[in-house]
Amino acid sequence: MKLVALLLCLLLAGCATTSQTPPSGPYRKTVEQRLAQLSDYNQWKLEGRIAVRNGDEGFSAGIHWQQDINKFDIRLLDPLGRRVAWLTGNPEKVTLVTSDGQSYQGVDPQELLRRHLGWGIPLDSLVYWVRAMPDPEKPSWREEYDDIGRPLLLEQADWQVKLSRYESELPLA
Repeated sequence: MKLVALLLCLLLAGCATTSQTPPSGPYRKTVEQRLAQLSDYNQWKLEGRIAVRNGDEGFSAGIHWQQDINKFDIRLLDPLGRRVAWLTGNPEKVTLVTSDGQSYQGVDPQELLRRHLGWGIPLDSLVYWVRAMPDPEKPSWREEYDDIGRPLLLEQADWQVKLSRYESELPLA
């Protein structure tokens, strides 16, 4: 089964607003059920936008990510739809192809992005965030919910994920 989520925007956040912290609050049971269901999904597709801001510097890009168990294909596009970077790989080997056609290999996709493009995104955490789940390696997190208990906002590790629409074969409510 494929889980398809649309991620509207991923922003580097400097401050947090008040909200309930799962799994307490009115959506506790819904949140626990959703996390149990989604943790088994390891094949999915993401199409959306990503924006990263650090002080006065920032960038935005389109993102197309296909995950098939441990294999991934991530394409970052500029606002005109041109490829900025293409990451493919698995836990043992990652390839980065830049917009000028240069190809680099390594084992850490985040490090390849930082080294060759000058910026990085938290791909280890994003693998969870695109499924509307907190990264289990990062203990502190916060969510805001829609009227049926699905997250609209997830904040973790100084990142803010806004989920604008769900499309799924998996019932999330």
